[in-house]
Amino acid sequence: MLTVVVAACSASSSSKSEFGGDGGASSASDASSPSASSSSGIGGDLGFGGNSSGSGSGGGMPSCNSGPNDDFDKDGFTVAQGDCNDCDANVNPGAIEVLAVAGADGGVPMPSDEDCDGKVDNVVQACDDGIALTDTNAMNGAKAIDLCQTATANDKKWGVLSSKYVRADGGPWVQGPEVGILSDFGPNVHVQGGKRMLGVSSGHARIPGQPDACNDFSCTVAGPGNAPPGFPQDVPNCPGDQTINDDVGLEVKLRAPTNATGYSFLFKFYSFEYPEWVCTMFNDQFIALANPAPMGSIN
Repeated sequence: MLTVVVAACSASSSSKSEFGGDGGASSASDASSPSASSSSGIGGDLGFGGNSSGSGSGGGMPSCNSGPNDDFDKDGFTVAQGDCNDCDANVNPGAIEVLAVAGADGGVPMPSDEDCDGKVDNVVQACDDGIALTDTNAMNGAKAIDLCQTATANDKKWGVLSSKYVRADGGPWVQGPEVGILSDFGPNVHVQGGKRMLGVSSGHARIPGQPDACNDFSCTVAGPGNAPPGFPQDVPNCPGDQTINDDVGLEVKLRAPTNATGYSFLFKFYSFEYPEWVCTMFNDQFIALANPAPMGSIN
């Protein structure tokens, strides 16, 4: 299982926490940029979730002499449980379908049915078209970051097991405009997958002209919050503070595809604070937490 929390927040102090925010600055994450660009911010930060993906390989026709209850490739699936190629651990009902595309050498691998549904290269399609800006269903928030397939505790396929909006400590979210399902963020930030991207903000996740847009640097929503263990983290050479405000995050629990070798998401972070409020009592942050932590990751 993998649990990922992406959050926006700002704290009243130059060391911002895990998620916190003082309404007004912005941070954004969307699939349009492979790197995070950040600056501390006073009035709220806005984050957009973009693309999350796993990659793998697999394929070919079954050629192992496996019985119905055998698991020759040790992938956790027997032939009776739907494993259509018990020779290849990348092929089973828990795998993600991988498009056969040309590699750097120009060669195209043979199309395969990695998820054993009887169809080749039928990847999960975009699922966020038509979600309203003001939608607060967290499963739709997951769709906006391109997590379209769902799963349950009783099946073995990959997908989202649960999704919810939370505060920094995992407590109940204070519902408001700090979450937005956006079709763009101005003229230069575009959706990279599907039709929508997720915005989370310690202010209002809106752009000018949209309902509940905030045109001020101080649009508070939830008020004081509680930082998770280890946060807030101080900005080097700036005074620290343990207070956080207007924190919000999306917590997604998912079952990874059996043939996935990693995952990624792209985001953009925006803040109203820079540069006037650098190293003051206000500091916005966008934080992503993964449990279990990826190997080699740095806190």
